[in-house]
Amino acid sequence: MAVASYNTNTVEVLMGNGDGTFANLPTAATPLLSPSGGTYVSSVVVTLTDSSPGATIYYTTDGSTPTTASTQYTGPISVTQITTIRAIAVAPDYAPSAVASATYTIQVAIPTFSVPAGTYSQPQSVTLSDTTSGATIYYTTDGSTPTTSSTRYTGAIAVTRTTTVKAMAAKAGMVDSAVATATYTLQAAAPTFNPPGGSYTLPQFVEISDSSPGVTIYYTHDHAQGDRGRPRLVSEPGGQRDIYVPIGTVEATDTRPAPLVSCRMTSQTRRPGTVLTRRSR
Repeated sequence: MAVASYNTNTVEVLMGNGDGTFANLPTAATPLLSPSGGTYVSSVVVTLTDSSPGATIYYTTDGSTPTTASTQYTGPISVTQITTIRAIAVAPDYAPSAVASATYTIQVAIPTFSVPAGTYSQPQSVTLSDTTSGATIYYTTDGSTPTTSSTRYTGAIAVTRTTTVKAMAAKAGMVDSAVATATYTLQAAAPTFNPPGGSYTLPQFVEISDSSPGVTIYYTHDHAQGDRGRPRLVSEPGGQRDIYVPIGTVEATDTRPAPLVSCRMTSQTRRPGTVLTRRSR
């Protein structure tokens, strides 16, 4: 068997026993692949080494068995899709090594959201992105698990109500990404009162408004005797209204849950105890 060394431009002839075996020659060490085979996100750089003195490594990336006619290893191999690397080592005074093999599974990076999950008093515009170049993102807004058959992401997602967005990314030659999930809870802002609570010598006109778009405010006006009134419309979505407050309790709510706020107004010339209260429905 003739073994060519490209490093020294020499050819060594190994004398065999006539039966396909080599006379008194040790076998070259099997190449080592680092890192070992496994699943990696986006890409991985693989290095090949061999402990046999003067060893030359040959490798393939298509699953075939390497020979001295295969690609000679000269530096790290960048793996950007699912790949099986197989390698052998050939060294002077050594029989060719056994074949080393490792499979690298490349997975698309998980998508990220521009707006973190949480509770908001205003609608949100959520953009999705992925660090894997060329990956396509798919998403759902109904709580189901996204697949490549789901809606393809092409632009910002308008979140105008409580919504769970789930997203995954895919690219040819890679394993689909894990699923990213974010839940956006839209809660109406607490209504505000103008003038604020306090002591007044005369009855007041109180303006109730809300900064959340699209909400409808309702209120009840409980008189000093403690009677509970039926909820009354303060405004159509996005509006506001002045109400006349003599003595008693006013409760305001809207069409979406919101924190409890209250405002106490006391008449110094009449009975004390006008209370403005906003509670969730």
